[in-house]
Amino acid sequence: MVTVRSFPKGKKNCYTLRPEGGKDNKYLIRARFGYGNYDSKNQPPIFKLYLGIDEWTTVNIGDGDFIVTEIIHVPKTDEIYVSNNRVSA
Repeated sequence: MVTVRSFPKGKKNCYTLRPEGGKDNKYLIRARFGYGNYDSKNQPPIFKLYLGIDEWTTVNIGDGDFIVTEIIHVPKTDEIYVSNNRVSA
């Protein structure tokens, strides 16, 4: 799976996941991030990932690095909310 997304504006981007199995099941949520200097600023962003209202992790991408983070989550509703909140750059 290859998905390219850019977040040049705004400090918060949110997504709603609707897994087929619904609530009360275990899900592995994996996120992969990279910075290719698409904006010619040479400033990889730092941002926090949230699962619902709970902070999941802070993502700090070094030059040319890829970051993979994952979590096992058991949602209490049929929807899982994931957001990234920019801290810098």
